[in-house]
Amino acid sequence: MGKKRDKLARESLKYQKSQYLIAILVFVVTVIGAGIGVYKTCFKSDEPRVTNITNISLALQGVPVRFDVDRPPIVADEYRRVEEILNDSLASGGRFEIEDLLRMGNIRLAMSDYSHATHYYEVARDLADEAGNKELVGAALGNIGVASAGKGDFRRALDHIEEALAISTDANDSAGISIDLNNMGFVYREMGFTDSAMACHEEALAINRVRSNNFGEAAALNNIGVVYYYRGNLDRAMGMFQEAHTLFRTENDRRGVAQTLGNMGLVHRASARLHDAVSAHKTARDIFVSLKDLQGEAQQISNL
Repeated sequence: MGKKRDKLARESLKYQKSQYLIAILVFVVTVIGAGIGVYKTCFKSDEPRVTNITNISLALQGVPVRFDVDRPPIVADEYRRVEEILNDSLASGGRFEIEDLLRMGNIRLAMSDYSHATHYYEVARDLADEAGNKELVGAALGNIGVASAGKGDFRRALDHIEEALAISTDANDSAGISIDLNNMGFVYREMGFTDSAMACHEEALAINRVRSNNFGEAAALNNIGVVYYYRGNLDRAMGMFQEAHTLFRTENDRRGVAQTLGNMGLVHRASARLHDAVSAHKTARDIFVSLKDLQGEAQQISNL
């Protein structure tokens, strides 16, 4: 009996030690897990931690304030989280920058979400007007104009872009004037008024040549080429696209290179040069893929 009691005592002690070790192990694992959780929350969150206006502005800094139909912003996934924070600030009366409202509107416009884009622009316009910032008022008006064109309200589009152009002209803002003119030309093209469109794009071309702005010159040439294409003047259209293409290559502007290649593909197709058309669209598509420009990619795929 004594040996049995000793054996039971030893087994009981062994069991207690094992339970004690398990308890310690659980405690250590819990502490480590909590530490990892805090670390992830504070430093390693899987999605961008946008907690204040500085971070919102930083996240949107690559998006222009003025919407340029020749260069819509490329939409990134992170903008969804930024938009949530910005909307929270709007709803709660928190701090935000007027420019960020315009930038978020441009992202929505690039997604063809005209209603939400217009909402951001109108809030930005009213705030800029209260602050006496004519430059931002003009930017908002021009953006509203492009969004209105997307909705098919061309008269409202022209009214707003004309207001924006007047403000840019008063401020002697040649960059703003160029964007306003090209956007206005785009609206006229959509309306089928090719003479008015051509006049806008040629004026933008002259401004950018005076400024020695190769990108602006290339954009205007590309737009003039589109007008010629609409008119059925394929030779003149191809000449403009090629000239724009050369300038974009000089500036190492791959997006512009892809845009002009796509346009040249349309001319090749209309001229029954199908092999050249397919080659141009495939090359343009590959460039857009490398730039993560989903809209540009989709456009070229639709052209194939």
